[in-house]
Amino acid sequence: MGVAPLGCAPRVMWEGTRALDSGRGCVEEANELIQGYNARLAARLDVLRPQLPGATVVFCDVYKGMMEILSNPRRYEPRARNATSPPWALDKSKEKKAADDEKPWKVSSRNGGKNNMT
Repeated sequence: MGVAPLGCAPRVMWEGTRALDSGRGCVEEANELIQGYNARLAARLDVLRPQLPGATVVFCDVYKGMMEILSNPRRYEPRARNATSPPWALDKSKEKKAADDEKPWKVSSRNGGKNNMT
């Protein structure tokens, strides 16, 4: 697995903007080092694969995946079911209905809302 774009980590960005006073954004110097490391790692794995005929060696390019998400955040943001619920909220109404249907008792409106076993 490759290394993620650590130059885009909040702490690194904060320290980078303080030290370089370059404004906002990822610290490109850190990301350039990581890209070089990832390229060397991928090349080394290409050399290693033929030496390990019984193994499947896979390189996961985390850097490219994370940069895609950071570059296009709207494409990857969660979608809310309606405008009033946060994106992480789940629709529990079906689960609640199923749970209510499995209860051994019901509230009857004929007795003023008191619980009766039916």
